[in-house]
Amino acid sequence: MLDIIAFIMFTGMAYRIVATERRESAIFAEFKQSAAVGYSSLLFPLGPVIMLLVGARSPLIGILLCAACYVPGLILARRTATAFDRAGTDRVKSADGAAWQALGTAIAGLAYAAAALVWVVAVGSLRGIADG
Repeated sequence: MLDIIAFIMFTGMAYRIVATERRESAIFAEFKQSAAVGYSSLLFPLGPVIMLLVGARSPLIGILLCAACYVPGLILARRTATAFDRAGTDRVKSADGAAWQALGTAIAGLAYAAAALVWVVAVGSLRGIADG
């Protein structure tokens, strides 16, 4: 159930980021920032799907693949947000907001993967105790 809610949330955030990046494409071009932030955010909804499909059979591989969906967005969004913060003009406000949304969503995705890892380790340790 959590995977479905996460999928809906990450899909909505990816849509907002891509829409804002498209709308502010002139600002991205003017300040020589790549549109890869928008494209990398399309990986965000893939994380919960991987957890749902792969995580059921092999939880650790599912968690690693899930986390891998958020790392490119985290790196690109941080680089873009830093560049827009240094711009010093109000014209970049919306584009900067999209970069910060991508950064926050990537951090939330990594937290989602970390919570799944904690859950797998906790359940695995309980299973070891019960087996005796």
